Amino acid sequence: MGLSLTSTNNFPKIDFTYTDKFYHFTFYFVLQLGWLLFWRIIKGLTWQNSARYALTISFTYGLLIEFLQKYLTLYREFDWWDVAFNALGAIFGTIVVLRFQTFFDQKVFK
Repeated sequence: MGLSLTSTNNFPKIDFTYTDKFYHFTFYFVLQLGWLLFWRIIKGLTWQNSARYALTISFTYGLLIEFLQKYLTLYREFDWWDVAFNALGAIFGTIVVLRFQTFFDQKVFK
């Protein structure tokens, strides 16, 4: 959360047009994987219920961060494209895990 509310002026610049969106997608993809595994392993939920909880948390967190950037900082702003790439990362993470749920169940969670 701290990185989401800090100024990015001191970060190294990368010459890539959509770098910020790539970061959003990647962060929420990894966040989603973590939430899915948490709900499945720690809480013992089914993959489908884990996906529901994880998507709800990821979507809510992403939207909350964007509103906090708008209202609590002077150097960050709300961006619907950030929200969209957050959601896409979370959705793609869910698709990947659900696609390979049999592998996880057989090889990882014996």
